[in-house]
Formats: sequence, C-alpha cells, structure tokens
Amino acid sequence: MGKVCGAAALAQGYAVAHGEGPDPLPRNGKEFFALVDAGDLAAVRVLVGYCRRFAHLIYNLQTTLDVEAFAIGGGISAAPAFGRTLASEVARIYESTYAWRLGLAAPKLVTCKYRNEANLIGALAHHIAQAS
Repeated sequence: MGKVCGAAALAQGYAVAHGEGPDPLPRNGKEFFALVDAGDLAAVRVLVGYCRRFAHLIYNLQTTLDVEAFAIGGGISAAPAFGRTLASEVARIYESTYAWRLGLAAPKLVTCKYRNEANLIGALAHHIAQAS
C-alpha cells in the first residue's frame, strides 16, 4: 500500500512528471515535501493529483461502508501540506456530489497517534506476543 499511497509514490510521480524515469528525484517523501513547501509548482500539482485520487478512494469507502473515521498514518502523515490538501480534496468531492443533501456523513480524517512509529509499535507487540 505504501508504494501506492505513501510519500514514495509522490516522489515517484514527481520524477515521472519530470521525465526522470524509475529513479525518482526527490528520493523520498521528506525531499518531496520540501519542494512542496518551497512552492515548486510541479510538486504541488503532483500532490494535488495524488490527494484527489486518494480522496476519491476515501469518499467511495465512506459511501459504501459508512465508517467512523479514516486514520492516516505513516511518514506521510507528518507532512502538514499532505493533511491540508487531502482534507481539501475530500471536502471538495463531498460538496460536489451533494451527498450532504442525502444526509450522508462527510468522511472524517484523523491522524494516527503514533504516525510513522505505528508500524514499529505493532511489530514490537507482535514480537512480544510471539515470545510469550
């Protein structure tokens, strides 16, 4: 999932947009979001497109499953630009579909408490459970 929905996918999208081939420049999410924060228009366009696709997935899951919240974790959750852009795209889709007129709940986005460390905590919990 991280290769499709993670920061590495954003870096890869930026590289493809610049014709860099399969070896992305920037090499990771931190470098990509540094470009976004610096106002690099290509990086911002990649981020908006990525968040728009992600928002469609969230919206479709919300209308199908009516979940309480979508928890966003991993390294990408540490980037404020990602959270703002994703929330904006989710709201745009929700408002444009008139789902609110039908009484359908808007998708709620929350950030995972442990962000990028959640996978390490889960791995440790699994290891402790296996050891006992």
